[in-house]
Amino acid sequence: MRHLIFTGLISLLVVFPVVMAAEIAPELEAQLQQMDDEAFITVMIEMADQFDTPALDRDLKQRRATRQQRHYEVVTALQDWANRTQADVLNWLDQQELQGKVQNVQSMWISNLIFADMQKAVVYQLAAFDEIATLHPNYEMELIEPVRTENSRETGSLRRVESGLEAIRADEVWAMGINGEGTLVSNVDSGVDGNHPALADRWLGLERPWQECWYNAQDPNGSQFPIAVDGAHGTHTMGTETGLGVATGDTIGVAWGAQWIAAGVEFSGGSTQRLVNSLQWIANPDGDPTNDDDVPDVCNNSWGSSTPCRTVYDGVIQNCEANGCAIVFSAGNSGPGPQTIGSPASSILTPYTVFAVGAVNGHGSNPPYPIASFSSRGPSGCDGQTIKPEVSAPGVEVRSSVPGGGYQSSGWSGTSMAAPHVSGTMALMRQVDPNIEVDVMKDILMSTAIDHGSPGEDNDYGWGVIDAYAAVMEVFARLSAFEGTVTDAESGEELRETHVYIEDTAFETVSDVNGFYHLSAQPGEYFISAERFGYYDFVSEISYTIASQETIIVDIEMDARPTGTLYGMVTDTQGNPLENAGFSPVGVPVDPFYTDGNGEYAVELPGDYEYTLFVYAPDHDPQEITVEIPAGSEVELNVEMVFVQSFEESDGGFTLSGSGNEWEWGAPTEEGGPAFAYSGDYVWGTDLDGVYGSNRRYNLITPTYHIGIDSTAKLVFYTWYELSEGWDGGNVAITTNAGEDWTIIDPVGGYPDDSIVGLGGARGFTGDSDGWERVEFPLADYLNQDVQFRFRFGSTNDPQRGWFIDNFALYGSTDFGIDVPSTQTQIQTPLYYELHPNYPNPFNPFTLIHYQIPRSDWVSLRIYNSEGRLIRTLVEGEQPAGAYSVEWDGKRADRRPVPSGIYYYRLDAGEFSQTRSMVLLK
Repeated sequence: MRHLIFTGLISLLVVFPVVMAAEIAPELEAQLQQMDDEAFITVMIEMADQFDTPALDRDLKQRRATRQQRHYEVVTALQDWANRTQADVLNWLDQQELQGKVQNVQSMWISNLIFADMQKAVVYQLAAFDEIATLHPNYEMELIEPVRTENSRETGSLRRVESGLEAIRADEVWAMGINGEGTLVSNVDSGVDGNHPALADRWLGLERPWQECWYNAQDPNGSQFPIAVDGAHGTHTMGTETGLGVATGDTIGVAWGAQWIAAGVEFSGGSTQRLVNSLQWIANPDGDPTNDDDVPDVCNNSWGSSTPCRTVYDGVIQNCEANGCAIVFSAGNSGPGPQTIGSPASSILTPYTVFAVGAVNGHGSNPPYPIASFSSRGPSGCDGQTIKPEVSAPGVEVRSSVPGGGYQSSGWSGTSMAAPHVSGTMALMRQVDPNIEVDVMKDILMSTAIDHGSPGEDNDYGWGVIDAYAAVMEVFARLSAFEGTVTDAESGEELRETHVYIEDTAFETVSDVNGFYHLSAQPGEYFISAERFGYYDFVSEISYTIASQETIIVDIEMDARPTGTLYGMVTDTQGNPLENAGFSPVGVPVDPFYTDGNGEYAVELPGDYEYTLFVYAPDHDPQEITVEIPAGSEVELNVEMVFVQSFEESDGGFTLSGSGNEWEWGAPTEEGGPAFAYSGDYVWGTDLDGVYGSNRRYNLITPTYHIGIDSTAKLVFYTWYELSEGWDGGNVAITTNAGEDWTIIDPVGGYPDDSIVGLGGARGFTGDSDGWERVEFPLADYLNQDVQFRFRFGSTNDPQRGWFIDNFALYGSTDFGIDVPSTQTQIQTPLYYELHPNYPNPFNPFTLIHYQIPRSDWVSLRIYNSEGRLIRTLVEGEQPAGAYSVEWDGKRADRRPVPSGIYYYRLDAGEFSQTRSMVLLK
C-alpha cells in the first residue's frame, strides 16, 4: 500500500510540476523519459541552501587573513555546512539504498551537492524535498581540444625560450629572479606524463605522499604516479604552465621554478561528477584543513560544454577561489561568431569568476598580436551583455611537452594553449606576494593587459593580451613597506647583511652596507623581527598596523653577543713571518683582518661560533681553516703557508722538451686560451695566442725539488683546458732519477679520461675544464727524495685552445720557494674578476654595485634600461687591482629619476665582461 501511495505521488508530480519543491533540470527530465523503471541514472542533487561564501570571503579580507587562515576557515565552514544541511536527504537516500533503489551516494562539500545513482521513481520523490534546489543529470563535459592542422613530434634541437613566453614578457620577469619558485601550480585536464623531462623533477609527489599530488578521477586508488589518462592535452598545458628541460635548458613554461600537482580526467561517459571531485581534491589535496602548503596557487582548466551559463559550477569555482586557489578557464575554440563561449567559462558570477582566456597568435616579433579566428567570443550567453573573455594570451602553434618525452607545436592551437600562460603568470605573481588575493591577481592581469582590438574591453580580446612583467611590477607596487636602519645598540654602528622579516610570512629582506633595509608587506598588523650573526635575535616590542601602499619607518637596534679573541701568527714554510696575510670569514658578515709587520694578528669575534676562515697571502697557496671560538676565551691559531709559483716574476725555471714544443710563458689571450690568468697576468700554456698544432707530442719539465718527510706532501696547481675530448690531452708525471724514468701520477678524484689517443692511450686531462680549477696530486710515496715533474701534452688533428697552468705549489718541499722576494704585494688584491649582485634588490632609491679586478685595468661600469639603451655611466677609466663599491641613485646621466622597471649593469675590464640585472621599485 505504501508503494502505491508513492506511485500516486509521482504521477501527481509529473502532471503538476508546480507542486514540486525542487526543479528537475530539463536535460535530466529528457533522460528519465527514456529510462526503464528499474534502470539507474547518476543524479547531481543541488541543495537549496548554499553556503554564503561571499560573506566569509569579505570577512577574511577585512581581517587580512593569511593563506593558511583562509584555507582552514573556508574548508571547515564548507564541510560543516554540508554536514548540517544534507543530513535529512542523506538519511533518506540511505533508506532507499537499503531497498536497492539507490547506489553510490557521495556527499560533496566544495559546493553543497550530492551525487547518487538512482532509479527513476527516486528522482521524482526527491523533487518533493524542500532542501533541494535542482536535480541535474551527470552532465557530459568536453575537453576543449586544440585546433589541429597536423600532428608531428618535434625531436630536433630544442629552443631557448618559446616565443609566446617572450610575447607576454615572462623572460623579463625571470631576469628579476622571479620564476615561480616556492609556488604550486595544477591543472584539471587529461592527466600529465609525470616522467617528462620538462616536468619530472618538480612534481610535488617526489617529496610528499602521492595521494596529495596526483588524482585519477576514474580510479582514485589506481595509478600512484601521474599519467596521461586521456591523451596528450594535460601534459601539453602543464608544460606551458611550468615546463623546463633542465638538462637541455629548453624553456617552455611560464613559471618554470614552480612545483606541480594534477588531476586527470577521462571526459567520455559523463564527467560532471569527476570534475567536481577533481576540484574538491584541488581545494584540499591532503584532506587536512590545518595545512595549506599542498593547496595550489592556481588551477588551469580546459573543459566545458557548448551550452552556456550552466551555473551549477559557479559554487564549486567560487569556493575553490575563496580557499586561495585561482581558477582559470579556456574560453573555447568555437569562434569567430559572437556568444560562442560555453559553460562554465561563460559564467558572470562576479567580474572575476569565471576567468576566461582567449587566444592570440603570439609568434610575431612585436605586438599587436592578432586574435585567433577560432577563439570563442563574447558576450556571455548568461545575459547576452557581459563582455567575455577577460583576457587573452598566445595560443597559436604553442610548443610544449607531450607524453613520451617529446615536444610538439604543430597542431597545438587553441584557447586551451592560451590559458596556461595566464595560470603560469599567476604563479609568478604569487611568488612576489604569497598572500595576494585571487580577485586582486585577476584585477591586476586585466588592468595591466596590453589593449588590442577595439579600445577598452571587448568581446574578442577581453581587456587585452596579458603582460606578465607589468603584472608582477604592479604586485610589487601594491605592497606596503617597512623601512629603517639596523644599528649596534651600544656603538651605533650600522649593521649590514641583517635578515629583517615578518614571522610566519614570506616577507623578508637584508640590510645593505649602510644598514638600510626595505621590507615589503601586505596591509596588516605585524611584529618586525631581525637576526644577524653575532647578535641576539630582535623582535619589535609593539605591533605595527600598515595600510595599503603605506611606508612605516622602524629603526632596529641589535644587542651584540659576547665575543672571544682569535690571535696567532702567519709564516711561510721556512718560519719567516708574512706581513698583510689576510683572513676572510666565510659565510658570515665579518670584515677581513690582516697580519702586521711581524706576521701577527689578534681580533675579537662573536663567541660560541665555529668559523671557516679563508687565509691568503701573495705568492702563497690559500687555505681554508675551521676554528671554534668560545665566548670570553682566547684561541691561538698559527698558520704556515706554502709558497706558490704564480709565474709573475719569472718562468719558474721550467724547461721544454720534444720537437715542435708550443709551451709558452706569458699572458694568455682569449683566442688561445683563458681570457685571463688565474692569478696576476702570467701563466704557462700550450699556445698563448692561438690553437695548438696538430699531431704534437711535447713536454714542460720543472726544476728539481726535494720532498721532505711530511706525510701531507702534495703537488697543487690551477689548470684550464679546452681539448678535443678523448683525442687530445695532457697528464703529469714524476721522476726520481733525473728523467731516466717517468711515472704518471693521478690527481685526487682521477683524470677525466683513462685513455687519450694523443697520449698513446694514457690517462689524462681532456675535454673542457669549464674555467680554472684546482687539482692536487698526493706525494706520500716520494718522501725524502729529489723529484721533477713533467707536463706532457699530445694532440691529434682537431686543435683547440689548449692546456694552461698557474699557481704551482709544492707542499712538503724543503727547498721550494726559498728565494721568494721579501717585498710583498698587497694581499687585498683579488684573484679574479667578478661582478657581484647589487643590494638591496629590488631597491628604492639607492643600490650598491660591487666588483673586483685582479690587476690594473681600464674599467667601465654602465647602466642600461630594459631596451638596452645606455642611461648612466658610473665608472670609466683606469683602476688599480682591488675591490670596489659604487652606488647608483636610480637617476640618469642628466640627474632625472628613471621609472620603475628592470635595469642592467655591465662591467667591462680588460678582456672581462659581465652583466647582471636589478629592479627599481617606486
